Amino acid sequence: MDIIAIDCGASFIKATRFINGKIFRSIRQKTPLDTDADKLEKSLSMIKAMIEELSNDVSEIAIGFSNEMHGFVLANENGVPVMPYISWQKELGNLPEIAEKLDQQQIASTGMPLKLGLPSTNLYYLKKDIPIEKYERLYFYTLGDFYIRTLSGCQPAVHETNAAATGLYDLFAKKWNVSLIRSILGDMEKSIVFPEIYAGQDPIVLEKDKITYYFFPALGDQQAALLGSHLIGEGELSLNFG
Repeated sequence: MDIIAIDCGASFIKATRFINGKIFRSIRQKTPLDTDADKLEKSLSMIKAMIEELSNDVSEIAIGFSNEMHGFVLANENGVPVMPYISWQKELGNLPEIAEKLDQQQIASTGMPLKLGLPSTNLYYLKKDIPIEKYERLYFYTLGDFYIRTLSGCQPAVHETNAAATGLYDLFAKKWNVSLIRSILGDMEKSIVFPEIYAGQDPIVLEKDKITYYFFPALGDQQAALLGSHLIGEGELSLNFG
């Protein structure tokens, strides 16, 4: 089966179709700016057009995403965002104030040092502005998972690479760090639904316009790049100059 790989970066959205593991065709467009109120809507339109253009001659195709990490979307039960996308570039809050109120052992289990720009710190700062009173539940998505949710109409599982990048994942227990989430969200903890962690589940299947699409979990962009570079052995070092 052919594959369309889509990378949703801070600068560009790139889509490539692979046939038998070789690049067949690629498309690249500039990512809408974070300052755009309709950034997600514009990005989704680009991604839909890319998928349609790259899959117009097949009956089935696999779709894989990689995405800029550390950002998140809060959406209602229909997958509609209730506030703008919060990217890693939004460093909200006061770090010493946040650090003082969170347990250091809980933070250590995430493998992510506490820093501004992570969902862990941005959620702490934003919780007073989250319009939870208007909804019975809100759903937390990393960027690629939100695109899958919207394109497929189904709830995706989150891959460990994206979950770990939120600063809310317990690397040792391999599940969401519920106690840390409770410390950050307080009484709102049960009102925000975090996705199931991916553990080999079948892809999401969507049939549309006589084409069957298979959506696989979105990966963190750095880990996807390292895998593609075949840096998987002990003693190999990757330096990332962003």
